[in-house]
Amino acid sequence: MKEEGNFYYKVKNYKKAIESYTSALKENIEDDKELMSVLHSNRGVAHYYLKNYRSALNDCLFARKFNPQNLKPIYKGAECCLELKKYADCIQWCEMGLNFEPDNKKLRDIRSKAEAERVRIEFNFFNFNRSYFKV
Repeated sequence: MKEEGNFYYKVKNYKKAIESYTSALKENIEDDKELMSVLHSNRGVAHYYLKNYRSALNDCLFARKFNPQNLKPIYKGAECCLELKKYADCIQWCEMGLNFEPDNKKLRDIRSKAEAERVRIEFNFFNFNRSYFKV
């Protein structure tokens, strides 16, 4: 089933890939933590490309539960948080990954975007409140 999911993923049929990864997860593989991590991670990436960011984020969380050092779900988890405008969470995901690879450019870039958006929102909120309460 994993190979079938990988095939569908490669041909960009993400719905079928999700179905295949889900079927593979239903098999009796609970003892294989690495496989569980990979399947959740792969399904999360497929969800991401369908813009199912919450489902993708949930799969990234499960993938990390089974293998906390798997960087693929950390990237996608950070990207999902960015898309969901959960900037503080995005920064946390990036920090998790940077603990394993401190010089990882992709994670640093994602973190920078999240930090910039968080500052922009806080600045706008501050200016709105300041102008709203002027007498």
